[in-house]
Formats: sequence, C-alpha cells, structure tokens
Amino acid sequence: MSEEGSASEGAAAEAAGALVGTVIAERYRIDQLLGVGGMGAVYRAEHVLMQKPVAVKVLHREMTVLDEVVKRFEREAIAAGRIDHPNVTVATDFGKLADGAFYLVLEYVPGQSLTRAILREKPFSEERALFIARQIAAALGAAHAAGIVHRDLKPDNVMLIERAGTPDFVKVLDFGIAKIQSTSGASSNLTRVGSVFGTPAYMAPEQAAGKPVDHRADLYALGLVLYEMLAGRPAFEAEELVALLTKQLIEPPPPLPETISPETRDLVMRLLEKDPAARYQSTDELIAAIDQRLGPLSFQPDSSLLSVSGVRGAPPSESAVARAGTVRLSPPSGSPVSALVAKARTALSPGEALEVAGVRVENRWLALGAAGLLLVGVVFGIAHRGPRGIATSPSAEPAPPELTDVIRKAEGGNREAIAELMRRPERARTSAEWVAIGRGRSALGEQAAALDAFDRALALDGTLAKDLALVHAVRLAADDDKTQKRALELAANRLGENGADLLFDVWTSTQERTEGTRLAKSLLDKEEVKSHASRPLRIALDLRRATKCEDAKRLVLEAKEAGDERSVRPLSQLSARSGCGFLGLADCYPCLRGADDSLGDARKAVQDRKAPKL
Repeated sequence: MSEEGSASEGAAAEAAGALVGTVIAERYRIDQLLGVGGMGAVYRAEHVLMQKPVAVKVLHREMTVLDEVVKRFEREAIAAGRIDHPNVTVATDFGKLADGAFYLVLEYVPGQSLTRAILREKPFSEERALFIARQIAAALGAAHAAGIVHRDLKPDNVMLIERAGTPDFVKVLDFGIAKIQSTSGASSNLTRVGSVFGTPAYMAPEQAAGKPVDHRADLYALGLVLYEMLAGRPAFEAEELVALLTKQLIEPPPPLPETISPETRDLVMRLLEKDPAARYQSTDELIAAIDQRLGPLSFQPDSSLLSVSGVRGAPPSESAVARAGTVRLSPPSGSPVSALVAKARTALSPGEALEVAGVRVENRWLALGAAGLLLVGVVFGIAHRGPRGIATSPSAEPAPPELTDVIRKAEGGNREAIAELMRRPERARTSAEWVAIGRGRSALGEQAAALDAFDRALALDGTLAKDLALVHAVRLAADDDKTQKRALELAANRLGENGADLLFDVWTSTQERTEGTRLAKSLLDKEEVKSHASRPLRIALDLRRATKCEDAKRLVLEAKEAGDERSVRPLSQLSARSGCGFLGLADCYPCLRGADDSLGDARKAVQDRKAPKL
C-alpha cells in the first residue's frame, strides 16, 4: 500500500474516532468505534433515553458528495427497514447529521462473523452447516418477498449469535448493494448493465458477467457459503481477479469431501449450477430440501413466536411461523410431545386430530411441520433442547404453576412478564423465575441486569451451572465491555467446569492482549478455578505452563489419552527444537524426541476432539 493510501486511511480512522464519546442526533451516544471502511465507520452506541445498545453506521463526510455512494447508503436503510425477519438486522433510524454526513441505526448484534467461526472451527458438521444455511435462506426469503435481492451475501455478512439458548442464531447484514424493487414495481438498480458489484469469491456467474440478476443470484451465493462451511475452504480461489471471475463463470466447483452425505452434496451442487434456471428457484424450495436433510424435527423457534399472531397462547398463523429461525427439538421420552412426534411421523387423514395435554391439535397444524410441535412444547411448558441437544433449563427449581406462562414470556424478553416476576417478593422468587428474568434481560440486550439475575439463580440452585443456555448468555455478556468483568467473575465464582471453559474461551478468542483476555487469564490461574476445570482443559493449561522436559513428556501422554483441540497449540510449540541454552539454540525438550512419535500422535488425537463451544 502506498504511503498516500496509508495516510488517507489513518486520517479516516482518526476522524471516525473523534465521534466516540459524543451524542449524535440528540439521542445516540457513541461508545466505541467497531470498524472503519472506505465508505464510512461503524460504532457501538446507546440510545440515551431508552438505554438500549445499537449499532450506528456513519457515512464519511467526504463521501456525501458522491451521489452513487449516498444512494447506496440510502438503499441499505430502505432494505433493512423493509425486511421484517428475526434473521435480518433491524434498522430503526436513518438521518443526516449537522455536518452533512448520513447515519443509519441498526440492531446491535454482538457475536462472531461466520468468517471467524469458519476460521476457528472449520469444517462444520453437516448438520450445523445446514442449520445455519436454513436460517440464511429464511432471511433471504423475507428479503425476496419484499422485492430485495442482497447481491453481496458472504460469510462476512452473516453473524452468529446466541439467542434464548440457541447457539448459531443467524443475523444477515449489509444490504448496501441490494437490488430493490420499488412499490410501483420498478427496479431500483444503481449499477449499469455491464458493471460488476459484489464480492468476486461469492458472486453468481450472471453477476460476474455484468448481466441483470434476480433472487437466484443470492441462492448461488448461499451455495458458496454452504460449500465453505462444509469443506473449510472457498469453492473458488485465485490470486488474480480475472481468474477468479472466470472460475465463477465456467468452472465447476471441486467435489465436496466424501464424508458429506450424497444428498447434501447434491443440494450444494444444485445451488452452484451456472444456469440460474437449473438452481433451486426459491428459498422455499431450498428450505424444503434442507428440512429433508435435517429431518422431521427441524423447526422454527423464536422467543416471541406465540405473540406474533396477536392471540396469546394460541397457535400462530402460518406467516408467523415462517418468520422464525431454526433449532432442533428432542422431546423427552414419554412426554406428550414425544407421542405427538411419533404420531406426526405417520400420515394423518384430513380432519384427523391429536389430543395433547387435553388440547386438540388438528391436522392443519401438523402440516406446518414440527413448528406445530414447538407450539405444543412451549404452550405446555415442556422442556425442549437446542440444536446440539443442549437442555435449556435442566434443573431450575420449579416455579408456581400459575407462573408458567409468565415465565415463558419473560424468557423471550417480554417486558411486562419480566416486570410481573420482578414485582413478586424476592424471598418468594424461585431459581426458575430468576433464570427467566436473566434470559429475558439478555434477549433485550440488558446484560448487566441479566448477570444479576443469573447470580441470584445460581445462589439458589448451584446445579444451574450446568445449564448451557445460561452459560451461553454469560459468554455473550463477556463480549460486552460494560459487563465483561462482571461476566468473567461470575463464570469464575459460580459456573464451575463450564466457567473455566468460558474463561479459556475468552482468553484465547483473540491474539491481542486486551483487558478481557488478561482478566480471564488471571482468573483461570487461580487454583480454586482451575480445580473445577475438566481434565482436557487442565491438560491444555498445564501444557502451556510446562517448563521441565519430563513434565512436558508426561503431559503429552495425557493429551494423547484425554486432551482436546485446546491442546493443539501448546503441543505444536513443543515441536520447536530451539529456544533454550546459549543464544536460544538448544532444544528445550530433548526427551520428546524418542524413537516413537508420541508428540505427533498426541497432536493428531487432540485435533479430533472438539472443545466445548460457548
């Protein structure tokens, strides 16, 4: 990069940083600069009256003189405001600052990008990749129904968050170059025929050729994203732009690994057909194909599902069900829902109905797929599990039966229900009520209040430290600078083995030394915290601290037997044959260089054992 370019970027970053600490539009306090790009900057902010975290995009002032850039920014505001779906970031405000710069206020999404998740955890399991792809497809379907084609779908524009106990909940971002159909039916398209906009590695052939595109270009991009999740690498790679675009135009993608089922490989390859007419023709068609792969218990959850229809406690409309995300249901054996599942797997004649917990469930609800089963599970308070069998509330002290519905609503972030639970005398509140308050506060982005509630719940019932949904919520709070310290201390003091895992996850989440990583490491170094750690985590920690060759040799054997992927890095470091003695030229661990390859065997063993995902 030229010195001039570096200076320009530095000036842009400096100008963007000047907004931190100020209040814009008389209501958004800018708290942190999240990133700076060529068009503008993104901040974490807080609505000063509502005390709600938001993300604010501000267009660089010098960009406001470029008509196409301004229109593109307006386009993102229109798209984000028009699409109403849980898997799409919500736009809440748009305007112009006193200096002429435009701003856009979006839902704040604290999580990790799909790009980062792939880098850290590639390749994904088949089920996980399809689970994420289905949610992306649902988000695109809502956009397409609103007359919007994204045109720049890629892992960078997909965020994975934890929501209401569901890990890998998807949020699709950045409709900045979307193609929007106006309400009059005319197409709003800033690009001329023959010009190319988008990201080449995720661009449909017709888009790469500068031809007109429709919603099927988004399906091709989703196929590329799904391919990358499954293979751990992009379908098409090249150093030169022209070579990359040529591959998109004429080359078939390399075959997916044989470990992927033939049905899923066929699904991906159909998405990646060069001819749009040969692909799936709609997101509904794709979702139906994915549901066949995920099985009959693939369904759509949203904490507000029962209130969407406007009738509390009533089954939602089909449109309401279609708006939700995706998780998996594993009803307890012998429960009413498990009986319903078994019956639903058989064909029901028109008009036939089932009775569950005294309520008649007609065939028309079963036609909605297992979303109807979710209704039964939620309405009657039957515990359900997340996408990898994570119990959402395994052991909370039962609340009074009359509070069942209030607790369910509170868990989903219903403020009235949370307030109703908070009005009850503190001494009378059960751990289940405190958990519901904590989950609800977390869903609303009120992390400090959520941590206080979780602390009270854990004080009443220590076994809740095994509730992974609660642990996920604490991990989410650990990503927020305002609640990071409180979350890490709660993990250290209350969450036992899961707390130690959480501290390690925060410590190793970035190579930068931050206040959060330093605190997580210092807490993890405490003997009382380490004593709660699982054996695989203790091995990973001890390997990092080993200074004597014999200690390292013993730990290598332990890692081979019981270590997990958290030991990969320290084992790799033990492979170094220098670093000790005069000028650091001597081998620090000569005892590891025997005839057998224990170190290599240990590294291979731990790579196949996944660490807990928080």
